[in-house]
Amino acid sequence: MVNKTNSRSFDSLLEEVLALNEKCSKMTVSDIKAGLKSRNLKTSGRKTFIVKRLVQAKILELFSKKTNRDIRIELKKRNLPVAGTKSQKIDRLIENAKSSSSGEVDYSKMTVKQLKEELG
Repeated sequence: MVNKTNSRSFDSLLEEVLALNEKCSKMTVSDIKAGLKSRNLKTSGRKTFIVKRLVQAKILELFSKKTNRDIRIELKKRNLPVAGTKSQKIDRLIENAKSSSSGEVDYSKMTVKQLKEELG
C-alpha cells in the first residue's frame, strides 16, 4: 500500500524546485522577509541572499515527507551516489534535474563504467 503523505513523485517535486528560484526572485523584499519570518529564519541581508535562504527553506519543506530511504532509492534510479546527509542527497537530485532539463551531459559526475558505456 502506498503511503499517501509520501506518494508525491520526485519528478513533480523537482519541477517545483526548479521553478522556486525564479518565483522567489520575483517576490518583493517585504514578501520574502515575511516568508522567512514565518519560518523563524534570519531576515537580514541583500535580496539575493534572502531569496536563497527562502528557496532552501521551501525545498526542505517540499522534501520533508520523503525519507532518506526514498531519496536513496531515487538516487539509485538515476545512477547517482547515495552517500551523504539528506540535504546533500536532495541537492544532488536537484543538480541532476537541472542538468537533465538543460540537455547537457555532465561527464564529471559519471563513473568509469558509465563513461565506457557512453563511448560505446
